[in-house]
Amino acid sequence: MSEQRMSRKELHQPDQIQAWLYAASNFIYKNRKLFIAGTIVFTIAVIGIFYGRYYYQTKQIEQANLLYTAQKNIATNSGTEQQNQAIQAFQEFLANYPDTTNSTIALMHLGQLYTVQKNWSQAEQTYQKVIEHSKAIPSMITAAKLSLTAVYENQQKLDQARQTAESIDGKDWQDVRWKTLARIALTKGDIVTAKSHLEQLINNTPNSEFKQEANTLLLTLNP
Repeated sequence: MSEQRMSRKELHQPDQIQAWLYAASNFIYKNRKLFIAGTIVFTIAVIGIFYGRYYYQTKQIEQANLLYTAQKNIATNSGTEQQNQAIQAFQEFLANYPDTTNSTIALMHLGQLYTVQKNWSQAEQTYQKVIEHSKAIPSMITAAKLSLTAVYENQQKLDQARQTAESIDGKDWQDVRWKTLARIALTKGDIVTAKSHLEQLINNTPNSEFKQEANTLLLTLNP
């Protein structure tokens, strides 16, 4: 239909979009207090997210700097005084960030320092904290268990060492577990058990980097 043939009523009738806009404007006007409050809440939320992200990034940088400072003491110094400085640095880091993924790294380094100093009780407690830490990844837990096993062996706590080694799980760690258990059995003088663990390593993990070592050791136990 051409514009000339439209009636005056049709020419003045608002189109569908105009009608929708009018209805929406009218609804917003009637509920303006609610919309104003919603806008304010949304704005605060956006600002909060921005500054929350900035705060998180800042804390991550602080963690990295503290951890780097503590690790640097280990990398560049080996004397007792420097080791004590590194221990203090890691303790400071853990006091500020006890529940982060990086704190498990700090605990592992701390455990290593206690082990080097033969502070066995502190080493035990520190590795145990890694094992029980809520943010520790599986590989870190396994590393802590292996380190704790070595600490027990150094103190001739062979039953605790065996129990800790047996708790190491995961298919990728089977050869390490059997090798460790064989070593503990040999220390105890239990040749039969040691041979059993070595045979399991050889037969069940044929691609293990420890297979040749296990074969050689097994030959010495089978004269």
